[in-house]
Amino acid sequence: MFKFSLFGFPVQVQPWFWLVAFLLGGGFQMSGTFDWLPVLEWMTVIFLSLLAHELGHAVAVRRFGGWPVIVIHSLGGTTYYENRFNRKERLMVSAAGPAFSLMLMALSAALVFTGVVPPFLREITRMMMWINGVWTVFNLLPVLPMDGGQILRDVLGPRHFRLSCVIGMLTAVIIGVVLLKFGWIFAALLLGFMAFQNYQALRQ
Repeated sequence: MFKFSLFGFPVQVQPWFWLVAFLLGGGFQMSGTFDWLPVLEWMTVIFLSLLAHELGHAVAVRRFGGWPVIVIHSLGGTTYYENRFNRKERLMVSAAGPAFSLMLMALSAALVFTGVVPPFLREITRMMMWINGVWTVFNLLPVLPMDGGQILRDVLGPRHFRLSCVIGMLTAVIIGVVLLKFGWIFAALLLGFMAFQNYQALRQ
């Protein structure tokens, strides 16, 4: 496991992340030496985007007196912290990740459309813009354990936790079917897994 510190926040990167990022970046389709470049660009953008997103959560946690640990894993990233915050603080923590992703998207878009990016960085900046935009929309779906699901859970409150699970399960199934028809297999499978998680939480 690769470990380092970023702005005082401990970060752990699990080995499986690199394998999944490599495969999603087209690792199976490589046929020559020059095919390595787009795969490495993809892996770099995904890593930096996840790191920025989780950094948003970590900054909010630290703001409320917590001690966060960022973990980048095969299914994305998670910021772990002690569960002692109230609903308002948890809402702020959940919203901070997407906020940082949107800021990174806006910065990338500004660099692309103003033309100040050097040619050799233009493609990777475009990828940063689109990936953070798409990921933020996906992540804000009201499906646990994504940020949108956590925001919905805290808005509804603990009395309506089962309703949060029902909404999350139905949303995951519907959006998953749509994505499957458009060929977004990995995203559809991920939503299917989350639908099952919400179903299990509902039964418990």
